[in-house]
Amino acid sequence: MGIKKSGKRNFIGLEMRYVYTYWSLFGAFILVLGWFISWQITDETFMINESFAMILLCISCPAKIYELKKVQYTLLVFLLMLLFSPLSFSHTIDDGNKSITYHSGRFNGVISPVVFLILVIYVMVNVGALIDLYQLVTKGSKKEQEDARNKNVTFYYEKFGGCSNIELADALKRYSDYPIEAQIALKRIKAEKGIS
Repeated sequence: MGIKKSGKRNFIGLEMRYVYTYWSLFGAFILVLGWFISWQITDETFMINESFAMILLCISCPAKIYELKKVQYTLLVFLLMLLFSPLSFSHTIDDGNKSITYHSGRFNGVISPVVFLILVIYVMVNVGALIDLYQLVTKGSKKEQEDARNKNVTFYYEKFGGCSNIELADALKRYSDYPIEAQIALKRIKAEKGIS
């Protein structure tokens, strides 16, 4: 697995400028994560849900580059869970004279606006995988879609195959009114019968 000699596409089919873009985003997200964590340390508050969401956003860039769809889907599920701030902690250090309590920062609302913003960025970065997920949920896998399409083509092929020449000529006149599977079957019948 290597980069093709043309230099335009890498081994997974993404154009190299997109690969550079996603690696640049990865670097930028890592820098923001580092700043975010150092800011929390100096403020003595740790926003665990938001930090974990930022780590997941960083992981999404290599997952996008290497087209690890299952990883992208898993990251989406975790981000949706983090939206409602399920993680929290509190830790008190007592040295005798004074005590300091470290706790996870939480927002008063139902959802965390920071995680929501991270989720929006995640969706923009991984829109292709999410479209594939939507199609998988609504229409099934590519193999299932292909099987359904072939079944429909066979159905229309048998339906139009039993038509008389006059009925077939009428069907060919209304060619564009039929669904794509019927059009494929009509094309096949037309080629087999030598109709011009």
